[in-house]
Amino acid sequence: MGWSGVTSYHRFTLNVYMPEDNDCCQYCPVIRYTRDNDMRMCGQTGEYLPHYKARRGDRCPLVEVEG
Repeated sequence: MGWSGVTSYHRFTLNVYMPEDNDCCQYCPVIRYTRDNDMRMCGQTGEYLPHYKARRGDRCPLVEVEG
């Protein structure tokens, strides 16, 4: 028997829409609750988000599209 691991990956993008005056993590579909439910974290980067209602995380991978 040979090796049967993954040989390639498919990349997908996700459209995320946020209010123009408040582009913060609370509107992102990949935000996750932590076990204690007091803290939020990014499901993409694993970054803890203490200010998720006020701004985006420091390691946020979202790139704004104009238009």
